[in-house]
Amino acid sequence: MTGLSVLALAILPVVVAPNSDTPKSETPKSETLVTAHSISQPATATRAEVTVVRGEQLRRTGERTLPRALGRAAGVWLQETNLGGGSVFLRGLTGNQVLIMIDGVRVNDSTTRSGPNQILNSIDPFTIERVEVIRGPQSVLYGSDGIGGVISIWTRKRSPLKEGEEAFQGSFSAGYDGASDGGVASASASYADAKNGWLAIGGYHDFDDLEGGDGETQEFTGYDGWSGFASWEHALAEDRNLRLVSSFYRDTDVPRTDKLVTGFGQTQPSATLFHFAVEQRERHILSYTDTAGDAFYERAEGRVSFRRYREDRERMDTGSSTTRFERDDVRTLGLGFDFAQFAGPNHLLTWGVDVNYDDVNSSRSDVTAGVATARDGAFAPNARYLAFGAFVRDEVLGLGEWDLTMGLRYSFFDFRYDSFANQATPGAGNGNFDAITASVQVARDAGEHTRVSASLAQGFRAPNLDDLAKNGSFAGGDELANADLDPERSLTAALALDTQFERVQATFAVFHTIISDLIGRELSDAGDVNVIGDETYVRQNQGRARIYGAELGGSVDLGRELPLSLELGATWTRGTQEDNTFDPVLGAQPFDGVPLRRVPPLHGRVGLRYERSQSSQLFGGPAGGPWAQFHFDWALLEVIWASHQGRLAPGDLSDPRINPRGTDSWTSVNLEVGGPLSADAFGVGSAWSLGVHNLFDNEYRVHGSGFDAPGAGLVATLTWVR
Repeated sequence: MTGLSVLALAILPVVVAPNSDTPKSETPKSETLVTAHSISQPATATRAEVTVVRGEQLRRTGERTLPRALGRAAGVWLQETNLGGGSVFLRGLTGNQVLIMIDGVRVNDSTTRSGPNQILNSIDPFTIERVEVIRGPQSVLYGSDGIGGVISIWTRKRSPLKEGEEAFQGSFSAGYDGASDGGVASASASYADAKNGWLAIGGYHDFDDLEGGDGETQEFTGYDGWSGFASWEHALAEDRNLRLVSSFYRDTDVPRTDKLVTGFGQTQPSATLFHFAVEQRERHILSYTDTAGDAFYERAEGRVSFRRYREDRERMDTGSSTTRFERDDVRTLGLGFDFAQFAGPNHLLTWGVDVNYDDVNSSRSDVTAGVATARDGAFAPNARYLAFGAFVRDEVLGLGEWDLTMGLRYSFFDFRYDSFANQATPGAGNGNFDAITASVQVARDAGEHTRVSASLAQGFRAPNLDDLAKNGSFAGGDELANADLDPERSLTAALALDTQFERVQATFAVFHTIISDLIGRELSDAGDVNVIGDETYVRQNQGRARIYGAELGGSVDLGRELPLSLELGATWTRGTQEDNTFDPVLGAQPFDGVPLRRVPPLHGRVGLRYERSQSSQLFGGPAGGPWAQFHFDWALLEVIWASHQGRLAPGDLSDPRINPRGTDSWTSVNLEVGGPLSADAFGVGSAWSLGVHNLFDNEYRVHGSGFDAPGAGLVATLTWVR
């Protein structure tokens, strides 16, 4: 096997997000990422589309949750409907058009909604080893939902004991967030012997109501919760191992802020009570990895998983005397196999299959004057959803001056449910659909310091039970499911340029996506024209959408003797909906050529980073003084900004979270410093950080969010390792 073949199988040059914990003189401009999963990124992948963020980088930000930390460390757009949620946007898309995975297993299930969701918020940042942010369609490898991209999360583990390691290790971390007058705490313990490695992590978080830039406390934002995580790795042989991962995360009494405060265009909030009383996720994954290379594959991985998501809601609409208690309980069984094999010295095949089966139980009880009445749950009774996929990817290196990657996937879906008990026209639903998706990407060096790539990739999103079997509320009215929907299908063309010199690296990408059969909502009954809130909507395939944009990133070393670097990043996205649905009342096509919903404005960041290759004492006090154990290693002065967003879709104009005049431009300045604690006193790996977020206490709202951004706040973290 040639060295080039080994490179293709095991590594990927990627951009390391700028919050690196490595001293500046030791920080590479690109990182060799050895994946823990047989579906590694191909050699044609570019730094413009793949960003890797290590767990230490996330924790360095001082942010209270994973989505906020990821937004800072990876430069992705983040929208928060409530403090207990946080949904990232990749290439203009979010919700169930962006796939989230943990340890090679999808987190999105058949109930993942189309709008922003709380998935990322339900993952403890202290359990993360790294996050891979992959922009652009990934449906060939991962199936449904990956139109905008994939957030692939890999968790921490303790491997069997290596020479020179301590058998027992432990740590404690705590962080404070001044804007919410709350914080997080995490404790871990691990033990290893020659064949086994165990790791356990417990976490707790508690946040008070958030203080905005005007100094006013924002009601209905605070919440609390806890988490648990365990990993066991067992070496069956030198190149074969088993790993079992279990995690549990629970938030309690999370307010749906945008429903409880008076929004734009409202004289009163839409609800007097709307809490996620329980948001609970658990996950259990057993995986087997084989790199022996003595069968029909060089590398293989198999995974069996069980996941469960429970959401309890307590609701009372404004003007109503009825309290609604709702529960959705989703249980998922998953199975997947991936293989990688060389078909020649520079020819790598990767193939695999995956199966996921969802069992959804939904209930509701209405209580009026102490009398409870059973009602239909949000999802139809006995709702079931099966997803199957098989894929193959062919990677050819050195095809002339080009590298080539091609992929093909077949996906099949089957669903069924019983009729709603209170449905006016009873009727069960069932059906199936399939999809074939393909992708091709080519890349080549264009000189000593430059590499270019071009890709054409299909994507798709299969209608899930949130579309097919759920009745709910929308815009104050009712929304009905539709069992007769087609999958959303996309085609994306992208061109990327990577440059890397001794002191300068930069990436630039442009993309254009067309999504056909876009699933949206259509007004089916306007109700009484003099009454707001009695409208009825139904899920429908509505024409298509066009999304295009450009992404720029890079960094500049300002000098070998001066340990400073300048970091830059910006993203511009534009989206348009094309829908020729005719409205007989208006006598027009009101949704044809309008802006797409929730598209972020032009936004970016500028950062000035200081990194020392050797520690220095923080205040230079005398030995044994109060600061003698604190060392100063790094500092970051960062400006995050967004321009005015005045391109609003009809759905944006009626959204109480969004100012109908558009969302104002804003800037936020963050200052952070940190470094290690003395290894003699605290242990190797112990560290501290201190910072101020939104330094100038600017008052602003992120486009689409349900509350104003945090005002000026002190953040602090402390990690003790033994």
